[in-house]
Amino acid sequence: MRMLTPAFAAVLLAATPALAQEQQAGGQGTVDTEETFQKLIEQCDNIDVLVMRGRIRLLLPRTTPEAAAEAEAMLNQGLAACGEGKIEEAKATLQEANDLANAGVTEKFGQDASPDVATEAAPEPEPEQTTAEVEEPKKPWWQIW
Repeated sequence: MRMLTPAFAAVLLAATPALAQEQQAGGQGTVDTEETFQKLIEQCDNIDVLVMRGRIRLLLPRTTPEAAAEAEAMLNQGLAACGEGKIEEAKATLQEANDLANAGVTEKFGQDASPDVATEAAPEPEPEQTTAEVEEPKKPWWQIW
C-alpha cells in the first residue's frame, strides 16, 4: 500500500506535461495575443464587428454542433466582408450568426440565451407589513409604555 501512493504520484506528475500539451496550455495562440489581435485589426478595423466576433466566439462552445458550424462559417463570411469594406453587410451577417448561436444555446440547454433575457432585473418585492405595524403607530423611543 505504501508503494502504491508514490507510484501513483509519479504517474500523475509524468502525465501532467502531456496533458498540458494536449490542451494547448501555453500554446502559440496564448503567447502572442498582441500579434493575433493585430492580425484581426489588419483584416477588419471596425470595433463593432470585432465585438460581435468576440460574442460569437464565446457562444460557439456552448451551442449545438450544427449551430456552431454554421455560425462559424457565417463569422468567417462576415469578417471577409468587413475586410472588403462592406461594413453593414458584415454587421448583418455577424448579427445573424449571433442569433443562430443564441438559438443553438437555447436549444441545447432549454433556456433562452438572448442577452436581453439574461440581463433583465427581476422586480423587487414590496415589503410586507405586519399587523402590529398597521394597527399601532410607532412610539418615540423615550416612551416605554
